[in-house]
Amino acid sequence: MRDTIRNILVSLHFFAVFAMSCPAPAGMNEKTLQDEHLQANFRDWAATAQEVGIDLTAEDIEDLSWTWGRRLLAVRKTVLAPFKPYYTYLGTRQSWQMFGYLNRSPGRIEVATCDEVQKKLCTDNHAWEWRFIMASDEADWLRDTIEQERMRAIVSSFAWKKSKSRYNSLGNWLAKQAARDFPEARYLRTRMGTLLIPEPDRLSELGEVPVGGWYWERTIRIPEATP
Repeated sequence: MRDTIRNILVSLHFFAVFAMSCPAPAGMNEKTLQDEHLQANFRDWAATAQEVGIDLTAEDIEDLSWTWGRRLLAVRKTVLAPFKPYYTYLGTRQSWQMFGYLNRSPGRIEVATCDEVQKKLCTDNHAWEWRFIMASDEADWLRDTIEQERMRAIVSSFAWKKSKSRYNSLGNWLAKQAARDFPEARYLRTRMGTLLIPEPDRLSELGEVPVGGWYWERTIRIPEATP
């Protein structure tokens, strides 16, 4: 009897966590459907459908996504409702879900320091020494930390231009680390770059992924290092 009860409870726990983590179009609304990255996926899916003889346009796929996505969310909400107290009080909530589509304009974070005593003297790029550039083997300060998988997930949200408060918090933390590792540095600079992924032949010709533009540039005063 005890084994039977244990098996039932374990099965219920497995189902509860599985149901919560099952892929679902989180945050689905009419605005998110207009995201250019998602629209590009609709166009690709339509092209693939046409190639295999299925007459679907990008608009058809968008309509199907909206209709069936809302139905899926409604069913999921009903299934999860009995387990909500379990998630809340026992900490078994699983919020990670599979991503629905890719960001076609990924971003990278770059970090530099400047030794000048006045901020206005750091405006020249020659005054900045680049300490970290994501995926760079030369500018690799704190690479193990910044490129750790959980940190990369946070940086990835910056590429969607989300979580700016976390971006600012990361900059402040980096400034404290710079005070320890670069005692001569006075200012720290962070920025995000939008990467433009070219076709393979073009990428081979360029030798690197080009940056389409910069955003969220921030200059932070590095605090005095504590003994």
